[in-house]
Amino acid sequence: MTPPDAPFPASEVALRTRPPSVPDVTDPALARLTRRCHRTWTAWVQLPETTPRGRHGGGRTVRQLAVDMEAVRNRIDRDPDDRRHRRVSRFSRVLVRALPVLDGLILFWFLANVLNADLGALDVLTLVSAGLAVLASLALAEWSRLTGEHLQEFRDRSGALQWGALDTTARLMLAVSLVVWLLVAAMMVVRVRDEVFQATGVLDGAGLLVAIVLGAALVVLNATVLYLAFADGSADTRELDRLARVVVPQRRRHERLARRLAAQTERLRTRAAARAAVGPPREREARTPPG
Repeated sequence: MTPPDAPFPASEVALRTRPPSVPDVTDPALARLTRRCHRTWTAWVQLPETTPRGRHGGGRTVRQLAVDMEAVRNRIDRDPDDRRHRRVSRFSRVLVRALPVLDGLILFWFLANVLNADLGALDVLTLVSAGLAVLASLALAEWSRLTGEHLQEFRDRSGALQWGALDTTARLMLAVSLVVWLLVAAMMVVRVRDEVFQATGVLDGAGLLVAIVLGAALVVLNATVLYLAFADGSADTRELDRLARVVVPQRRRHERLARRLAAQTERLRTRAAARAAVGPPREREARTPPG
């Protein structure tokens, strides 16, 4: 049985663990157990040589992906600038997924007001507002994540961003992010201020403050997503995560097959030994004295 972080066994090792074949198939139960045991052994041997489905496999076998994962892990361990591979906390990774939800709620409220949707009724305008809010929040979060991951290439040994080393793509992505955030926030401020003015007839400071807070919240939420993506590891750690999503489940399945194979092989050997001690049916009949 292979431990979770060990490479898959070589084919010759697996061949030596092949369960014993039982030539005597006069016992139906023993024959069924033999076939079941060999099916498990075949699945155990063939699993590392299969090609996983999905975009993470890349057309390579599970064994090759496991070798790639070990190579990436060793490269990270040998890197003298190990601080650039440091990961953020589990809470921060959960926060990255939760912030777009808050962003979507703010955008939904904003779009519902723009479209004059009745939030108390489930009508077409409400559904359109919700759909647009989901699309906009997902697009903003994905763009912020991609920008943060691209900026990881320009960190120094301490993990800080080297502004002078930014390439044209990084500067353009940052500029687009800032412009989009400020435009959406500005539209939100103007819309909320107008809503307060239409409701009260005056431009009071409280309404303007609410508008500024909502607009700033949208900018802060997306900026936080960008920063956490920037601070979370490196391109090597992302490659390690991609490979682990494929290899780790296959290793767990390989372990389950190994445990099942060990149990079935033990049962097979025990039953075969008992069968050999009793002897075949004709031999038993010869041993039985006549009544």
